[in-house]
Amino acid sequence: MGWRLGEACRTRAFWLLLGSTASISLVSTALTFHHVALFASKGFEPTLAAAVLSVMAPMALAGSFVTGFLVDRVANRVVLASAVTLFVLAILWLLLLVSPWQALVCGGFVGFSQGMLMTLNIVIWPNYFGRVHLGSIRGAASTAMVASAALGPLPFGYVVTLSGSYQVALLVFIVLPVICIATSLCAVPPAVESTPRAPGSEAGNTRRRKGQDLPEARPKRRRPSS
Repeated sequence: MGWRLGEACRTRAFWLLLGSTASISLVSTALTFHHVALFASKGFEPTLAAAVLSVMAPMALAGSFVTGFLVDRVANRVVLASAVTLFVLAILWLLLLVSPWQALVCGGFVGFSQGMLMTLNIVIWPNYFGRVHLGSIRGAASTAMVASAALGPLPFGYVVTLSGSYQVALLVFIVLPVICIATSLCAVPPAVESTPRAPGSEAGNTRRRKGQDLPEARPKRRRPSS
């Protein structure tokens, strides 16, 4: 299976995955840029904010390892929705935290979900669209993710300025990942060609891999007669 970028862009799955990953990048970067100020607004010292960051790194490693195990056994869109759900829970926890230990737990949630998303971003595109034209597909997806990540801190800060509260900004921005849970679950792998290929060729294989949805076969295109 090898989709060209133009073919991938004509599928619903591509845009659902792109919207989900780009939106999470936007919110995640916004929280990272405002990390110290956000914790200061809750009365915590910068040292605690730094300690939370130190918790996020090993938890991201754990999340990446667990996700590597899951993506070979569970439908990738379900794993993606699970990672986004954990990210939403982390934001809800951040809204309610009042003590240092809760802040550290929040950092663990965020780190684990980010580790899951990093691994998913590597494997979900080739699993959906093949490896033949992966460079152009991943390039387009990465461009959207980087652009949304660069944009994220600005609107978050603007909401804080208008409302005077980080709580309001968190409530506004949590809407995006909540929507992404639904879009992730709806991102069913697109149909693939069932045309026979040479032995050992990846493109003609339409069998279900473990943990992946089995797409319906796409009708073979007819070549114009000469």
